[in-house]
Amino acid sequence: MLRELTPQAKEYANELNNLNQQRKAIGEEIQNQASEIAENIFQNKNKNKNKNINIKKTLCLYDSTWHEGVIGIAASKVKDEFFRPTFIFTDSQQSGVIKGSGRSIPNLHLRDVLANIAAKNEYKNLFLSFGGHAMAAGLSMKAENFDKFCTAFESEVNAQIDENLLTATIDVDGELSAEELNFANAKMLENQIFGNGFSEPKFVGNFIVCDVRILKQIHLKLLLKIGNSQNKNIEAVQFFAKNLDIRVGDEIKIVYTLGVNRFANTENLQLKIEYLEKIQVAEN
Repeated sequence: MLRELTPQAKEYANELNNLNQQRKAIGEEIQNQASEIAENIFQNKNKNKNKNINIKKTLCLYDSTWHEGVIGIAASKVKDEFFRPTFIFTDSQQSGVIKGSGRSIPNLHLRDVLANIAAKNEYKNLFLSFGGHAMAAGLSMKAENFDKFCTAFESEVNAQIDENLLTATIDVDGELSAEELNFANAKMLENQIFGNGFSEPKFVGNFIVCDVRILKQIHLKLLLKIGNSQNKNIEAVQFFAKNLDIRVGDEIKIVYTLGVNRFANTENLQLKIEYLEKIQVAEN
């Protein structure tokens, strides 16, 4: 990317951006497919129809057409949506071998789970390779061992965590006033460094929906205001929204982070919604 000639640098930058957009689209498609399969399982609509799926406390999904380069991203999104330790598999370039990428939930060390499985006599030859850390891991194995892995993964996770740990909770940093919901604060937070043990602050609040747009049939883009305040409407977005039945005039409660949306050489405040629920109006 180090080029003295500006036109050539722009050409490379545009090519890189196009590749990134293609990768993003592939990732979204895989996530949508995996989420739909998992949703069907939870709703008991897919019983015994797909032998490549096993779910109790865990999610194991496999599709030969999924792209190896983005299954980790998809696993992370599906884990977040269903709050289950999740592995997503696809075919590798080696015939008869599949690769899996896994993501975990708090209180479950994913690599240790794989190590415990590998240490058992009945599974000592299950993996061709595996590695990772507490929250993410990867492995490769023969395709014929997929069902065996699903059984072993479920058994090991079941031995390590209780049912109550499979309910997602969100820690929030409080509620922001209309005055605090501003671009300057979003910019300030964007310039901070967050990570494990020092996560990006999340806020909670009630808002009135002023406008609704549905993007690509799965994302929500909203204009919101706080109660009857006269402040300017606030843009908000929720990717892979589980509830698209949001209408103008609805009152909603959301958990969100402050973000900066950049488009057409402009920067604006944007709330990035992590959780949304409608507030039910009491009937008289």
